[in-house]
Amino acid sequence: MARDKTKKRRTRDDGDSGNPSKKSKTEIPTPTTTITLPTIPTNGPGAAPTSLQPADIKSAFAAFSQGLSTLLSPSVSVETLTATLGLEKANFILALHSMKSSGDLSFLPTTDTATDIDTTWPPPLPPIRNPDLLSQIFTHISSIRGEHASLPGVEKSHYERLEFLGDAYLQSISSALLYRRFPEYREGPLSEMRQLLVSNKPLSELARAYGFPERLRTNMSEDRNKIKIVADCFEAYIGAVVLDAEGGPDVGYKTARDWLERLFEPKIREMAVERAKVSPVDKMAKQSLNALAGGSMAQLTYTWTGGGGGNHGGYWITVTINGWGFKDRVIGKGWGANKSDAELRAAMNALADTALVEEIAAIKLKTLGPRPPPKEKTKAKV
Repeated sequence: MARDKTKKRRTRDDGDSGNPSKKSKTEIPTPTTTITLPTIPTNGPGAAPTSLQPADIKSAFAAFSQGLSTLLSPSVSVETLTATLGLEKANFILALHSMKSSGDLSFLPTTDTATDIDTTWPPPLPPIRNPDLLSQIFTHISSIRGEHASLPGVEKSHYERLEFLGDAYLQSISSALLYRRFPEYREGPLSEMRQLLVSNKPLSELARAYGFPERLRTNMSEDRNKIKIVADCFEAYIGAVVLDAEGGPDVGYKTARDWLERLFEPKIREMAVERAKVSPVDKMAKQSLNALAGGSMAQLTYTWTGGGGGNHGGYWITVTINGWGFKDRVIGKGWGANKSDAELRAAMNALADTALVEEIAAIKLKTLGPRPPPKEKTKAKV
């Protein structure tokens, strides 16, 4: 019976491969090009395919490399990948993009298509035409000396009002961008991702990429090294871009949005890859870790060890254990937008360490002996 099924399956397969109406080549559509894979030779109907020749292997790999390079192009957004391929395949492509960014896929050809607009980073700054606005962006209030700082109209001489406006537009643009790019995420993860884009530290890094500190006018030269002040300058520039547009604030908003989307793109791709690896927060992780490693003979301590807190980079929490023969041993670390989530992720990472779990279980078994079997419940007499 098994032989008959095999025979039928082979006949069906042979019929497919010999059907003259089917194409002899496979076409892989990409956003900009169509790449044709070479035909795999066979020995005819009913025969097993022959081994690929070196030339065929090289040709197939060249086509594969070109197709993959196109999919990893900056012109292909995460949103397009997800909508076209689905979340699982899009995450696979994003993981490969992370490998490419790390230099692990150096064999891939470079893409020269017209849609690859983001070959340089950062993108050019939108120009500010109004010289008064341009001066205001880079003027810290400390540079306005003495009695002049209290004169009417001085608020138009330094960047603080522009910073207020730019911060509002930055929040709006980044929120809409993340909402559109990650349709499967709830508001909590989206808020965490937004903080990774718009908190003072990443903004100061973007400002430095454009040389803002060197253009800052301040009474104290050390201000140019202060993260908050440099980040404020960046927000002031966003506000000025919106106000300076020849067609009015609506045109200025679009200019700022297009610029910031290109500027944030590498970070958004990076976050997409990292988020694909992150499981949801386990609200019971601390209790589970305490049941495994805590109790009367050991103590678990959660310590804030990194991050500026809140919108200054979130929280890094480290969990250590004292007891069971361990002294201040670090067993897990975790990041969160708030302390509670960071502590839970630290506990989750500790529980995910199989070697650690087995080590603690072995020590407890040796120290306490095997746990007694649970007592059977006796039925109540009627």
